Amino acid sequence: MARLKGINLDQLTEEFNVLENKITELNSKNILLEAMLEEANRNVKIHETKEKSVTEERNALLATVNKLQLAVQKQCDLRVANDTLRSDMAILKQQRQRTAEDGEAEIQRLLSEMEAHKESHKRELETVIQECRKQVEKAHKEGYTQLQAKEVEVKELLAQKDLELEEMNRKLEEQEKRQQNELLELKIEMKESSQMPAGQITIASPKLHHSLYSLTDSSDAEQEGDEADGPPCLTPLQKLTMDMHKDDRIIKELVIGRRVGFYKVRGEIGHGTFSRVKLAFHALTKDKVALKILDKTRFDPQAQRLLSREVSNMNSLQHPNVIRLYEVVETSSRLYLVLEYAGGGDLHNKICNEGKLSDNICKITFSQILSAIKYMHNNNIIHRDLKAENVLFTSSGCIKVADFGFSKQISNRNDALDTFCGSPPYAAPELFKDEYYLGPPVDVWAMGVLLFFMVTGTMPFRADTMGKLRRCVIQGSYSIPPWVPGPCQRLIRGILKADPMERYAVDQMLGCDWLLPVEFPWSLASLEPASPLQSLLDSDSRDLVEEEETEEVTCLLEKLGITSAHLRNNQLNDSRSPVTGVYRILLHRVQNRRGCDSLPVVRGMVRDPKREGLRAYRGLRHTSKLCVLS
Repeated sequence: MARLKGINLDQLTEEFNVLENKITELNSKNILLEAMLEEANRNVKIHETKEKSVTEERNALLATVNKLQLAVQKQCDLRVANDTLRSDMAILKQQRQRTAEDGEAEIQRLLSEMEAHKESHKRELETVIQECRKQVEKAHKEGYTQLQAKEVEVKELLAQKDLELEEMNRKLEEQEKRQQNELLELKIEMKESSQMPAGQITIASPKLHHSLYSLTDSSDAEQEGDEADGPPCLTPLQKLTMDMHKDDRIIKELVIGRRVGFYKVRGEIGHGTFSRVKLAFHALTKDKVALKILDKTRFDPQAQRLLSREVSNMNSLQHPNVIRLYEVVETSSRLYLVLEYAGGGDLHNKICNEGKLSDNICKITFSQILSAIKYMHNNNIIHRDLKAENVLFTSSGCIKVADFGFSKQISNRNDALDTFCGSPPYAAPELFKDEYYLGPPVDVWAMGVLLFFMVTGTMPFRADTMGKLRRCVIQGSYSIPPWVPGPCQRLIRGILKADPMERYAVDQMLGCDWLLPVEFPWSLASLEPASPLQSLLDSDSRDLVEEEETEEVTCLLEKLGITSAHLRNNQLNDSRSPVTGVYRILLHRVQNRRGCDSLPVVRGMVRDPKREGLRAYRGLRHTSKLCVLS
């Protein structure tokens, strides 16, 4: 039995080996079949490609044949027309020969008639000239009459202003008399109280009167009686207010638009589709401002909503790299936005005139734009019209992001928007798809286009027509020159991604390798406090700085004649108040003296990029695909 079992085992072994060999052969055949299948698939793809190319060539040949047929048809038509013209020319030649003999007589007759008509026209022309002279003399007399009427109207207006000024002076004199009487009564009471016992002395405080007819404070309670009789010492604000009501030259400038409120208007420095921008000076502070002039007669309801949104958003923004709104002045036909003046031109003209920016200048410029956009996004405001023309330079080189006409305030960053805004070369792919889109990634895409424009001097997406530009942007077809630094290339590729969910967030851009050497004179983001005590200390420090700035501005305002009473009677968050305009201009001046508009600096070397990158990320608000961590 044992021997039989051994024989069976050997047979099984042999059969197993045979099966194993067959399996090996099958595997090799399977591999061969797979290779053949792959080769067949490749051949199919090659065949499909060739078939596609043959189809395209056939279509091209058909189109060429059609064009040739059309050309042949046109040539045949031209030949027929040519033959017709030749026959017509022969007929005309025969007719000309027949009429040549009669032509000379007809010409002589026409010449005689022309001479007769010439004489008659000459007489008619003299008559018309005499009538025109009479009409010109009549129009001159009527224009002179209208000019006299206009002069009478202006004189009446000036007389009315003089009457108003006299009425105001009369009220001021009555007010001064009342104050003098109160002062005399106070002196009498003080004399009487000096004769009373010490426990019965009562001192009445004088009342302060605030004029409703000007911005001046008419309180003279601190003056002595002998000083009240002398000539009044006017503050700059009182003198300006009086000149605006009394000086004929200033009144004329107000009428013709050379003055707007407290601002002296000068030449035009820019223009847009719906507005003009002029240089102006504040009559009290002597600061330069930019006056954006809008024609109210051209406003439709949508334009009014956009303007209201622009003013509201600019009122809520105060950042070193965002253009400031000082004041809003409105007349019956125009609206004036008094803005911060940036006298260094815009980024588009700078690159077009001087060429691409150097690497360090690009870092300094782009980091300031990035700082402004981060601040706006932290305040839930989307710009939606970021382009080189809206990036301005001050005389010191500080960047100012301007033009908030298309800006939008959202409740949170996941709000979907549907309005196509901005310039097409800077528009993100989702805008061209006519779909809902998120606001922050649209601004990020525009910053990528700006960065490409700064480092290369050209636009990443260029096309002759809007349709071609749309295809280029949606496909993301652009090429970065090889001489652009590697970290900058990685940043551009991270920003210019067609999918907004894969696009870099602002915080990722702040922590990229290319911007690590940049140091800001101020904090880009509010760092997370390590403890409640640290938070309290930071809050106290900010309050102390704001209190010092407010005290300095208050001193400057008092020198101009704007007292605490004016500040109480005018809400400083109301941009339509002239007191708000003066306050914001002086506050900006004080902040500039404290280094508000200081430029970032670029260090020479980064010792440890990984550690520096981690340090750059600490304290920033990081954005994920679904939520915002703060």
